[in-house]
Amino acid sequence: MADDDARLVALARAGDVDAFAALIRRYEQRVRGVLLRLLRDPRDVEEATQDVFVQAWRNLGRFRGRAQFFTWLYRIAVNEALMRTRRKRPALQELDERLLAAPDPEPDLRDLLVRELSALPFEYRAAVVLRDVEGLTNAEVAEALDTTPAFCLSIASFYDMFHTEPVGRHLVEVCTNVSCALSGAQDVVDALERELGIHVGETAADGSVTLRAVECLGGCGWATVVAVDNHHRLHVRAADAPEIAKSLGEGTA
Repeated sequence: MADDDARLVALARAGDVDAFAALIRRYEQRVRGVLLRLLRDPRDVEEATQDVFVQAWRNLGRFRGRAQFFTWLYRIAVNEALMRTRRKRPALQELDERLLAAPDPEPDLRDLLVRELSALPFEYRAAVVLRDVEGLTNAEVAEALDTTPAFCLSIASFYDMFHTEPVGRHLVEVCTNVSCALSGAQDVVDALERELGIHVGETAADGSVTLRAVECLGGCGWATVVAVDNHHRLHVRAADAPEIAKSLGEGTA
């Protein structure tokens, strides 16, 4: 636990209200942000945020300091959100009308994130929010959700558009599963490595492109399949690598 957090927690456990108030100021916005993404209804968020810190104050004696204080706080927040979500089933709370409407031609990224997160089961949504929005490590997410790091990694890596590491402005993915492997996927990978100047799993030094090998892109009958910024190219051969690399630079990928 961070030294300053440990000091404030020790003082708060001894009854120092000002020390606990300092912890609230430090983490209130982060807790509110997590709850906003988990509860889906902003009207619940303020009440839930207050309840989280009330529970934290009442249960400080149970906090042993083995985990970071904010991780323990996130666990309380997730449990509070889960309780409220279950209490409102099957009649879930009304969602903001903006999130129920058809997407705008150029939707605000925050609204898009909320909309997509709302479609996930609660447990998956919690893992994604803590890992990919709040930036916790898999171990910290596991601690907050009272689960295993393996579960958190499985969620973070299952969805194609979530990444466990930062990626470049362009993303090139080559299917290397059986059908594509038999159709020359490795030759395509080798050619792209030469053209892009990076190896599989790497991002260019200027952040322009990331090259990845993936298990399946759902095009076994059109091998080898290469996804360039989520646009699928079919029957790709090593000879196509220069054109793919050129299209990235021209913005026509």
